[in-house]
Amino acid sequence: MMRELPAEPPEYGSGAITGERKQLFDALSVGFHNYICSKSYPVLVRDGNEINFVMVSVEENIKLVRAVAGAEPADCPVYPLVNPRKVQNWLHYRNMVESVCRAAKELMQDYDLGIGIAKKGLWLSFLFSSLGLPTYDIVIVRDEDARTYAPMDKIRRESLEGKRILVFDNDAITGDSLAVIPEALQEKGISYAHMDLLLLHRYSHISEDFYQEVKDRLVPGQHLGKTDKGKRVIDSLLPVPKAFRKKMTIENDFNGRRKDLRKLKAKMGV
Repeated sequence: MMRELPAEPPEYGSGAITGERKQLFDALSVGFHNYICSKSYPVLVRDGNEINFVMVSVEENIKLVRAVAGAEPADCPVYPLVNPRKVQNWLHYRNMVESVCRAAKELMQDYDLGIGIAKKGLWLSFLFSSLGLPTYDIVIVRDEDARTYAPMDKIRRESLEGKRILVFDNDAITGDSLAVIPEALQEKGISYAHMDLLLLHRYSHISEDFYQEVKDRLVPGQHLGKTDKGKRVIDSLLPVPKAFRKKMTIENDFNGRRKDLRKLKAKMGV
């Protein structure tokens, strides 16, 4: 007998976000936009046969996105690697904001700072930052099979040395991006107290095309099956590197209630 596959998180239906909740979600949308605009974004620079990347402001990045719209990277001497206008939030998922607030309430005292992995980890980083945890964000620049860590904020060495760190992302398919963080800190000789992981999703529902791209890099048992909607279900926790002491997910480990929104409402002025 086939086991039932984990369902995707439920979303709000049309007209379901009203009243005080809508006021809060509107304030969060504006706040998240401002948070994104405070970051730097990576741009690929081609100079002859050399390929490098630099970090630029969101305004410069958006100008470049417009300038090269529709062009292939090979045709452009400068190419944006992350479009800040496409950074996602998860306000459309039912109970997700409440559960993040519950997680922050339970975890905040256990960590000195958070690190969000762009693009999809920025939303968690933003909410924890809004609730009082100092956060920094990074982007993982991919060059063929290699990955490079690039800070989106100015991070001082003393901000990381000896600290208890909580890393944010939405899920983990191969674990390669997660592995970059402890490896990069080790290469820089930075010794942190411990590093834990908080993901949004326990299970990832990915397209068939994406599954075909990554299937040879999944660990045994990670692929759980295919839904009748054609999505492949992937276990997000199996590929997490051992450098992470604890691994948690909003989806499975925290169940927030409306009362958990009180501090966030006060911070957002709602």
